[in-house]
Amino acid sequence: MKFIAAFFCLVAVAAAAPQQEVAVLRDERVDQGDGNFNYAFAADNGIEMEVSGTPGAEGQVNMRGFYVLPLADGGFARIEFIADENGFQPTGDIIPK
Repeated sequence: MKFIAAFFCLVAVAAAAPQQEVAVLRDERVDQGDGNFNYAFAADNGIEMEVSGTPGAEGQVNMRGFYVLPLADGGFARIEFIADENGFQPTGDIIPK
């Protein structure tokens, strides 16, 4: 019974939280059907992402791109990455070395 009460309390808090509308500034997607693709997304709140992918020799999808994330201090962090047969390899100022 406590679980049910806690669940409804969480639902009430979530419903009461202020909602912020975010406008999509860019949404581009290209899928060539052969495993090659590109997509780009940007919102007016600063969140952004661009990725391109190609088929890998070992059956994986190789991807390269970046994403921009908001930070607690109001700034943004840009993370560039490669994902291939060697795994996910991010680089950026906030990534520990």
